Amino acid sequence: MNYKVFLFLAISMVSTLTFAQGKFITDAGIAINESDFESAKSAIEKAEEAINQKQSAGEKIDEKELRKFWRYKEHIYIRLAKDQTDSLLKLKYMAASKQAGLKYFETDKTKYYEVEVKDDMTILSSLYQNVGVEYFNKKDFVNASLMFDEAIVINKSSGKEDFRLYHNGAFSALYAKNYDKAIAYFNLLIANKYNQQNSLLAYKRNLVHAYSEQGNKEMALTKLSEFNSGDTISPDLLKEEISILLELNKHPEALKKMDQLMNIGPKDALMLENMGILYEQAGENQKALKSYNEALSLDATRANSYYGIGKIICYDYIALNKEINTLEKENEGMRTIHANKDQSKIIANDKIIADKKKLSVQKAEEVAGYIEKALTYAPNDKDALHLLLQIYDNLDQKEKAAAIKERLAKLK
Repeated sequence: MNYKVFLFLAISMVSTLTFAQGKFITDAGIAINESDFESAKSAIEKAEEAINQKQSAGEKIDEKELRKFWRYKEHIYIRLAKDQTDSLLKLKYMAASKQAGLKYFETDKTKYYEVEVKDDMTILSSLYQNVGVEYFNKKDFVNASLMFDEAIVINKSSGKEDFRLYHNGAFSALYAKNYDKAIAYFNLLIANKYNQQNSLLAYKRNLVHAYSEQGNKEMALTKLSEFNSGDTISPDLLKEEISILLELNKHPEALKKMDQLMNIGPKDALMLENMGILYEQAGENQKALKSYNEALSLDATRANSYYGIGKIICYDYIALNKEINTLEKENEGMRTIHANKDQSKIIANDKIIADKKKLSVQKAEEVAGYIEKALTYAPNDKDALHLLLQIYDNLDQKEKAAAIKERLAKLK
C-alpha cells in the first residue's frame, strides 16, 4: 500500500469516528428530550466507545462535544438510577453518573452546563445519602460510611457543603470503627458549630469516645480539657474527663474534677451514685459513702448505691478480721513463750479479740443488710449475690447461703 493511500484511509477512519461520535451524542440528546433513557444510554455508550477509539488513535476531542458528552452521560445515568429498584444496578448507575459529573467539572472550563450539572449532582448526592441511611438502618455501618463519603465528594465537586452528611458520616464511621474518619468529621462539625443547640454536646462526647477507642487517651483528655474550659462547663463532659483520668491512674486530677462536678449542680440521684462509684475507685471511701447516701435520699431504689455502701462497709469488715487474725497469732506466740509467767497481756488481748469479733459480726450483718436491699432492686446482680454468699458463709448462715447458691445456679 503506498503512502498516499494509507494516509487517505487513516483520515477516512478518523472522519468516520468523528461522525459516529457526533451522531451518537446527538441521538442521546434526542432520546433525553423524549425521556427515553434506555435508548439514550445505548447511544451514549456508543459515543463513549467512539471517543475512546479516537483518544487511542491520538486524536483530540472537540471540547464542545466532550462537555456535551459528559453532561448527557451524567444526566442519563442519574435518571436511570432514580427509577431503578435493583440495588446493585442502582449503585452502578449512580457511580457512572458521579464519574461523568466529576469529569464535566474537570474538563469544561466554559461552565456551559454548570447549573444543570450542579442540580443533577445535588440529586445524586441525595441518592447516595438515602442509600447510606438504608445501610445505616440495617447496621451495615461500613457501607453506610462509604455512601455518605460519596455524597460528600459529590457536593464538594459542585461547591456545596451539607453538614447533615458530615453528621451521618461521622456516626457511621464511628460505628464502623473507622476512628480517623469519625474524628475528622466530628472536629469539622464542632468547628462549624453545626446544630449547636441539639447536637454539639453529642459531637464532643463522641469525638472523645473516638479518640479513646483509637487508644489516644491523652488526646481525649486534651479535648475534654478544652471543652470544659471557660464559663460553660458540661457535667456530662466533666464526668467523661474524670473517667479517663481514673483509667490513667491520675487520681489527684480526678479528685479535683470530682469536687468541681459536685459544686456545679444541680444534683440528681444517678449523678450522685456515679460520683460515689468514682470516689470509690479513687479510694475516697468516705466521700463515696456520702455520695451514695445522698443518692438514696433522693431515690431509695438505687441498687448500685446500696451495693456501694455494702462494699465499703465490707472493706472495714475485712480489715477488722485481719486485725483479729494478727492478735490471735500474737497471743498464740505469747502463750508458748510465757506459759508459766504473767498472763495479763494475753488476757487483755483475749478481751480485745472478743470485742472485735462481736464488731466483726455486726459489720457482716450490716453488709448483708445493704446487699440484700440492693438485690431487692437488682435481683440478678451476680456481683452482689457472690458478695452476699461470702458474708452468709462467714456468718455460718447455711440456709441463706444455700438459697443464694441456688439463685446463682439459675443465672448461669
